[in-house]
Amino acid sequence: MYKMCKTETNELIEDLIVVGGHSLLVDKLSEEEYFRTRSIWEIPSKIDEKYLLLAGITDKFERIEGDDVYTYYHFCVENDGDDESRYGIWASGALVETPCKRDILSYKNIVYI
Repeated sequence: MYKMCKTETNELIEDLIVVGGHSLLVDKLSEEEYFRTRSIWEIPSKIDEKYLLLAGITDKFERIEGDDVYTYYHFCVENDGDDESRYGIWASGALVETPCKRDILSYKNIVYI
């Protein structure tokens, strides 16, 4: 799990905790973020012209250490029948991505509502 703490400069309304594979949507990547992203994806992914910046590779988040157990939720938004569409949503004041329906259906140990 990764945590981005609310500060006076990042516009969060509260701390944001996400899994390391979850992404912020940003206008640009720093050079370091770009190279870290390239180590995961050959071409940095985008949603609506915003780059996906993985929580696990940016210094905007800190890794939460310890053995605490977390319950977290993933959801997808309506997609007009396109099970690979992903969208940006606001979470705690940060623009983040939602997984696509195809990815949600492939997750293990999930309760579908």
